[in-house]
Amino acid sequence: LVVGPIRLVPIRPESFKGKIKDVRVYGRALTREEILSLKPNQSSSIQPFSWLDCSREDWVKDQAGKFPEIKNRGAKKENPKDRHVIFEERTRYIWSVDSEAVRLARDFRQRLMNDPTRPTYHLLNSEGDLDRNYSADPNIFVYWKGQYHFSYMNKGDEYAFGHYTSTDLVHWRRRGDCGLGGGGTGTGGTVITKDGKKVLFFSRFGGKPSYIEASDENLENWSKPIFIDLPPEVDEHDYWISWDHTAWVEGDYYYLYSGSHSGTPGPPRPGAGKWYLEPTLLRSKDLKKWEFLGKFMTKDLPGLERQDFSCADFFKLGNKHMKLLISHSWGVRYYLGEWKDNKFTPDFHAKMAWSYGHSREPVYWAHKTYLTPDGRRVAMTLLRANLGNTLWSGTYSLPWELSLPEDGILRIKPVRELEQLRYNKMTENKIAVTNGGQYRLKQISGDTIELKVTVKPTNATDFGIKLLCDQNNQEALKISYLPAQKTISLRDEKAETDPGTNTRARGDAPFELKEGEDLNLRIFIDKPLVEIFINDRQAVVQRHFHKPEDVGICLYSKGGDIEADVTAWKMAASNQW
Repeated sequence: LVVGPIRLVPIRPESFKGKIKDVRVYGRALTREEILSLKPNQSSSIQPFSWLDCSREDWVKDQAGKFPEIKNRGAKKENPKDRHVIFEERTRYIWSVDSEAVRLARDFRQRLMNDPTRPTYHLLNSEGDLDRNYSADPNIFVYWKGQYHFSYMNKGDEYAFGHYTSTDLVHWRRRGDCGLGGGGTGTGGTVITKDGKKVLFFSRFGGKPSYIEASDENLENWSKPIFIDLPPEVDEHDYWISWDHTAWVEGDYYYLYSGSHSGTPGPPRPGAGKWYLEPTLLRSKDLKKWEFLGKFMTKDLPGLERQDFSCADFFKLGNKHMKLLISHSWGVRYYLGEWKDNKFTPDFHAKMAWSYGHSREPVYWAHKTYLTPDGRRVAMTLLRANLGNTLWSGTYSLPWELSLPEDGILRIKPVRELEQLRYNKMTENKIAVTNGGQYRLKQISGDTIELKVTVKPTNATDFGIKLLCDQNNQEALKISYLPAQKTISLRDEKAETDPGTNTRARGDAPFELKEGEDLNLRIFIDKPLVEIFINDRQAVVQRHFHKPEDVGICLYSKGGDIEADVTAWKMAASNQW
């Protein structure tokens, strides 16, 4: 609280100069009648948040007690009996000193920001915890009126969306949560209406297929659920259920996809087994009359029949269509195939979650994608990394750019916007590591950095890099390329397992170098969280707790010699909290 001509605005340094009888701050807007009822230096039935009564001898005191300490710089009364205070010179003003509550809040915030387990440039929930405010599946990812909006299921005192906005996919601002009432919602999908005037989020509010809509600039004012009038033939098919919807606009139609999940709550259908549910499709021209198109897929691929279809996205990528989804046993996975006559025919399938945490759950979990204004398909994924502090249990991957070139192999790389966080570039080139040897980088270390590692073609049988090493090059997260196994391997090399666990974090992702191809690693270390992109064809993530001093980086090789170049940048924090 500041009263007087303090230079708050450079172009208007004399924001106030004169006499004041009474200063009051209210916690809400007063009506005209309430304002007229107020009288200077007299209490009122409307309790102010803060009140300075300038008629009193102790006028530099908050009568409401909200600001226990107020400093006075030159403001005074000409006569002690005056009922006003003079602010007639630009150097005279009063200001409140932070209350104990504010000081405690600042101290708490600083301790959180200094926690060694807290990521600094991954998007994370600003104050989540597992009991009251945990973050779950991403729901809304859309570009609207100049901002990216990213929202996720956020269980607080009621079900809600946690909501962030960004202009660059890197720096995020927390918005007010979108409360949904006690009915809650499941995972869903977002579209912009055909006329471009509204954003629609399709899901199952209260367990029923429905959508909410918003049109304000910051997408903070959502409608109540608008329930979809299902066509009668839906109930005639025993494979349909409302589960983890997604939606898109194609031509004149809105398409609404429904996934499947074994054991989904709902009335049993006679003679149906546990795994009978299948993804289905509806469409509508006007959001009122819906047409049931039946099964979404013409077939499934061998060996996948017992995987559920949850948290799905569906979009064109290259000359194929991709169905990106999760199953609850495998985490993120995807299909590629043909979309024709309102049916999807897959011809390829692969997993994307290859690393597992100490709870043996896939770390890459649920995702959401969006097509940016410049035509890139960008994905962000919920990480089940268990970073040790439930206050940031909801952490999300770096934004990925997905593409599918003519060779039909999926490309995965971090978005170029992350490069704006780089500073203090460091390089160590032509590093030679002999068979059975190790080389600790001399100039490069840290736990908030980006690494670009290039290893020349070699006959070595096991080579890679150790991150977050102690002074003896131990206790590290080891990243290995094993040519014979065609695998990128992640292993926790700590002598003891982390507290509360009896297993180790691990990961084994299929990957094969081409003849004569360099191994190119882009590694993002963000405190205990490590994301690795391999030749733009594979990605893995893992957590690794370490002591603050254990930030060494070490190359190693077995079965042959290697030569490597390493470039690194320190990474600036991007979260504002």
